[in-house]
Amino acid sequence: RNNDTGTYGSAVSRDNNNSILHSSKSHEIHKRNKRDLLTGWMILPGTKWCGDGDIAEHKKDVGYHVELDKCCRRHDL
Repeated sequence: RNNDTGTYGSAVSRDNNNSILHSSKSHEIHKRNKRDLLTGWMILPGTKWCGDGDIAEHKKDVGYHVELDKCCRRHDL
């Protein structure tokens, strides 16, 4: 058990800012899941399909900028 972090089997070091750095596969998986959680946060205002992923509730759900959203939706589907 690593006493610095309370985790098992994870390599740990500290950087110059005294932050804990992990070098394990579980950390890489965490980064991937974090990126997935951010999907939908970067959508162009007034649209539901233009950006990283979509925030539409169904296929015909579009935002204020209808024509732009339809174009983005065509590329997403």
